[in-house]
Amino acid sequence: MGDRKKLLKPVVLIVSVIIILTIIFLGLKFIFTPKKIDQSKIKQYDVIVVGTDPEGIAAAVSSARNGLVTLLADNRGRLGGLMTVGGLNSIDMNYNPEDELVTRGIFLEFYNRINFLNFRRTKKDSFDIIKAEKIFGSMVNKEPNLIIKLNLSEIKPLMDGDTIIGVEIVENGSRKPVYAKRVIDATQDADIAAMAGVPFSKGMEDVNIKGEHQVATLIFELDNVDWKKLRISLNTDPHKSTGANNVSAWGFSREMTNYKSSSPNIRMRGLNIGRQKDSKVLINSMHIFGVDPLDKEYKKKAIEMARAELPSITQHIRQNVPGFENAVLLGSMEELYIRESRHIYGEYRLSINDVLENANFKDKIALGSYPADIQSTSKNNTGYVVGTPMVYSVPFRSIVPLKVENLLVVGRSASYDSLAHGSARVIPIGMVIGQAAGAASKYSINNSQSFRQMTRDDKALGSVQSMLKDQGAYLEDVSYPYPAQEHWALKGIRFLRYKGLIAGGYNNDYNLDAPVSGLRFQNLINETLRRSLGIKKTAYTKKPNDNIDRNDAASMLLWLAGIKVPIDKEPFEIAAKEGLISQQTAKMIKSQPTFNNASAYMMITEFVEYLEKKASK
Repeated sequence: MGDRKKLLKPVVLIVSVIIILTIIFLGLKFIFTPKKIDQSKIKQYDVIVVGTDPEGIAAAVSSARNGLVTLLADNRGRLGGLMTVGGLNSIDMNYNPEDELVTRGIFLEFYNRINFLNFRRTKKDSFDIIKAEKIFGSMVNKEPNLIIKLNLSEIKPLMDGDTIIGVEIVENGSRKPVYAKRVIDATQDADIAAMAGVPFSKGMEDVNIKGEHQVATLIFELDNVDWKKLRISLNTDPHKSTGANNVSAWGFSREMTNYKSSSPNIRMRGLNIGRQKDSKVLINSMHIFGVDPLDKEYKKKAIEMARAELPSITQHIRQNVPGFENAVLLGSMEELYIRESRHIYGEYRLSINDVLENANFKDKIALGSYPADIQSTSKNNTGYVVGTPMVYSVPFRSIVPLKVENLLVVGRSASYDSLAHGSARVIPIGMVIGQAAGAASKYSINNSQSFRQMTRDDKALGSVQSMLKDQGAYLEDVSYPYPAQEHWALKGIRFLRYKGLIAGGYNNDYNLDAPVSGLRFQNLINETLRRSLGIKKTAYTKKPNDNIDRNDAASMLLWLAGIKVPIDKEPFEIAAKEGLISQQTAKMIKSQPTFNNASAYMMITEFVEYLEKKASK
């Protein structure tokens, strides 16, 4: 009995110490944990952020950390948007040539937590969407200055003339105004900006392609996948563009593109596969055409159509893709993955040439390096990569919309041209820009300066950049060479690339020395005139399947210009004499051993200039 009492004494002592320490810890936590602001006492927020996609979460957290009383509002009932509700669980990473991550700050906080002790970091990372939602929740709940309102039936801008002064919400059936000094639109489609009167283009309209935009996708989930077998298959096949790591896999294009859909509006591409913590996988592969990204009913019908196709798709995958022989379909995501809808017009519009020429803007708020990837825009094409930057910057002016004051727009619908958006739309860049919006709001309010005034104030922009650097952002100056930088045909490359008519692919190879067939030149000049000037007159070639020379090309231009060529004269010489092309370009074309792409690009570019000058007289 005495021995038992001796044994119990240290146990009781240890338990007592643990209880005392626990009480002390909880007491200290209660004392030092900042209390959430009482919503009932708030008459005006400093900042309202609309949209709980990752970009909106970054903006709201940034705003709150900068001491601003912030409201994060959304129609959805969950945090994470495209990542969690849409199921996009692969992160498109952005590194510089020195292999340094250029998207840091709040994004890097999220990235470190989503990867902590779980996944090996690579340039293509996937994550568990349930864990992502929990991380987003902990990030916003930790901020005492941040209030969250979800499941709102309606959110509309409140305007005083051309100034946004808050939002009108419908909560639990009750409509009420919520006022703020500044508003950040982080909705996927820039809904608040559009309703407030900010001008925008839709899809590929900015390059004069009406009714087309990057295709929609419904991400679906499979179980019982042999990841080891899948990984071996992709990493040992002969294709350089396929591969797999511990959490991500990409490839099987040949196996999937021969799938015959029961719907003419559904097409499969190669599989982008993201592994979940429970070993289930999410598949990003289905292309759904004919979806109006701004029409709720269209999107609802598209989801129904896609879900009806999934059993057949799953069966095809089982029969054709290694590692999926026993795969089981679990379901699909709640929302479509919409890649493109509105592109607002801001104080500056980021262009594809900015992206691919590694632009270094003085008012930079983010850096990016993801390829300008344009997914299919119609059933007539399979998409393309315009090119791959080393590192470019995004200016503050690209999130300051025209016409409306005290509003910023972050996310894929910011002021980017449709082709530049192919790179800048990725979530890490958007989260960095969201963080910048929060910091800019702090400066704007504290200094009683509008966002538009800030775009013209170097001191203001420098202060915001310093603030961001102190908060973990990476905003170093970039200075990298770009392909064809010293080439004589650079003007032609820049013009046609800007119009979406030529692309360099992942390797930025424009095949400048390759010969040009008659059909290629015919199609290129006709499409250039349509997109640039709206001209529908069509040139035809006499040599559709053969390579042409400079006289063949000049003949088409002269015909379009209505200039007759004397029998004893060379068409090329007449074109140069009449000013369809410059003397300098004529000299360079003559010096080429063959009529090549570089020559074609310059002839077409200068011909458009000739027509523009002629029309202005």
